[in-house]
Amino acid sequence: MKVQTIKELRTLIGTIPVGVQFNVKELYPGGETFFVVDGHFKGIGLPGYAVHELPEEKTYSEKEVENIKEYWFKEVKTLKFFVNTLVDCLILASEEIDRLRKDLEKAQ
Repeated sequence: MKVQTIKELRTLIGTIPVGVQFNVKELYPGGETFFVVDGHFKGIGLPGYAVHELPEEKTYSEKEVENIKEYWFKEVKTLKFFVNTLVDCLILASEEIDRLRKDLEKAQ
């Protein structure tokens, strides 16, 4: 899990400013203390009041990415078909309006 500091912390290794993100493990259930698992501050315990938990970032496998791309390409292709159909209808309507105007001018 990831946390971000919301309060400056002084440690034996150095000061941790506000806004620093860490990969952590919960030291005790309930989020009272977090244990930094990598980086310069590896092994330091962070109190729960000084950090806030960041939302889990969703990662996708290559197969999932390909499935998502395939789905959106199909959707775009379908949308393109409907847009082209709409454009064709507008062209036909415009031609019909021009024809009717000419007929109306001839009738007058």
